[in-house]
Amino acid sequence: MKTLRAQSRLVVVLGMLLSLLGVADAEAAEEAKGFLPSAYVLTAGFALGLAAGLAALGQGRAVSSAVEAIGRQPGAAQRIQVVMILGLAFMESLALFVFVMAIILLFGKPIS
Repeated sequence: MKTLRAQSRLVVVLGMLLSLLGVADAEAAEEAKGFLPSAYVLTAGFALGLAAGLAALGQGRAVSSAVEAIGRQPGAAQRIQVVMILGLAFMESLALFVFVMAIILLFGKPIS
């Protein structure tokens, strides 16, 4: 339980750091074009940090539970492994989806 709390704190800190990096770019963008582009940068940085961190936490818990289940029932190891890999793929696809959305926010044409 302590490691989960430590990992959660790490995710929050990383998200805040990414947000601060976005703020530095956002200030430059705000001087040039106004508030809207800076909001895009801030949103993209925060979303990426949050999605990557939470996906990593979810994947760690999934693998931990799968290994525990295989330890309890070695005969079901293959089925557990298949379900675990499928779940990991879904978790990673959500993180990649956020990455694509952040790229669209950063490099797409802003709404005016």
